Amino acid sequence: MPLDCVKRTLGFVPTWFQTFAGTAVRRRSLLSGAFKAEFPDHDGARMFLSQFDVAGQLAGRDPLNQALYLWSKSILPNHVLSMLGDRMEMAHSIEGRVPFLDHHVIECLRQVPVLLKIRGTSEKHMSARRRVRRSRTPCIAGRNIRSSRRR
Repeated sequence: MPLDCVKRTLGFVPTWFQTFAGTAVRRRSLLSGAFKAEFPDHDGARMFLSQFDVAGQLAGRDPLNQALYLWSKSILPNHVLSMLGDRMEMAHSIEGRVPFLDHHVIECLRQVPVLLKIRGTSEKHMSARRRVRRSRTPCIAGRNIRSSRRR
């Protein structure tokens, strides 16, 4: 899957998108030549991005928040939640709750500066409690961050 369209549209290619594109290339090798000939100009990346209001929803956001927005609107609900959440729980007759999906939490985390979300290759940079406590983000500062489980 060529990623030129993504680079032109967003100005960068999210790493998770590169991973899925690599998988698509390997899967394409399984298709017959006749099938590929029917869709010679198929651009999955362009089709994916056409589902979103890129100019309206992503304008003014930094690359990390653009990638997080696209991930949360596409991969999270359609793959991660169904494979790691509901379907897996139902298959084993258990009830579970996926954490951090409350819209108030998401709205709060949108306000957190990028430097607190990720640093270098550390994607869980913000999970360090002392950094969260020092945050100047109004929805986090001054709150007692605890596990939601009651013991």
